[in-house]
Amino acid sequence: MNQSTLADGRSLYSDIIEVQSAREEVYGNGHFIWRQREVIDGEAQEKLIEYWARDNRYFRIDTQSLSNGEASGEIRRIIVRPEGFVKINARKVDDPGAIYDIGHPDEGVAKVKGQYFVSMANRIGTVQVQTYIRQWINKQPGLRNLKFNRDDAGHVIGSFSRRIDDGTKQYNVVMTAEDYRVQSWEMQFQAEDGQTTGTNQASITYGENQDEFPTKTVDTVVSNTDYSSEFECRLLEHQLEPAPLEVFSMGELGMPRSNPWFRRLVLLGSGIFLLFLYFGSKWLKRRRAEK
Repeated sequence: MNQSTLADGRSLYSDIIEVQSAREEVYGNGHFIWRQREVIDGEAQEKLIEYWARDNRYFRIDTQSLSNGEASGEIRRIIVRPEGFVKINARKVDDPGAIYDIGHPDEGVAKVKGQYFVSMANRIGTVQVQTYIRQWINKQPGLRNLKFNRDDAGHVIGSFSRRIDDGTKQYNVVMTAEDYRVQSWEMQFQAEDGQTTGTNQASITYGENQDEFPTKTVDTVVSNTDYSSEFECRLLEHQLEPAPLEVFSMGELGMPRSNPWFRRLVLLGSGIFLLFLYFGSKWLKRRRAEK
């Protein structure tokens, strides 16, 4: 039996896509808190990331910098609802804040699910393993020599390379054989001129019950250009019950805060725009279905 074929005849690639897609859906309900620390060329930054989701249709992410372990500075917030998404700057958690960007709900969902901490057990860097497999199956240019096979130690080992504008990236990934959770990955970069090289390595730790959610991810980058970085992300807590609807309330959003009439006009305009996006998308889907 070919190592890339399962005992029941299904393709290993198809199985990875199916299992990882199901894992991603787990993030459609719940509340997660991560703490992130990043050191770039010796300078450290820390962030607290709080995530809420409900019914795979409502999402919210709050990101705030930390100073000496305490919240510091404004909160960057994104709220996604079936009507659309908004990006907000807020002074604190209970401050409704001020809108600085709005858009279509599909775009908002893509922004949320594209975050590296969502479904981290599926990812190489910021890209999900299943995405690379889909690209390979669809013969998209730039991807080379993709292979995933089971080894004798009970792992699934993957390797492939990507051609980019200024060089080549070679990827290697190790996943569990049962549910394709990423345990470690490595990316080696070779510049077109042959002079610049770099290595990006990551290891992922899971809880004692080996659940779907990584409890710790450590990611390091070294290169021959003296650039270096260390990244660590820890899961502080999570609950899988649907988050309450009031978490996704847009409240009295607006800008600037000093002028209530201007704020009401911005709110009205934002509401009309979100409704236009919502009903416009439904109309387009109906027109396409009729063709």
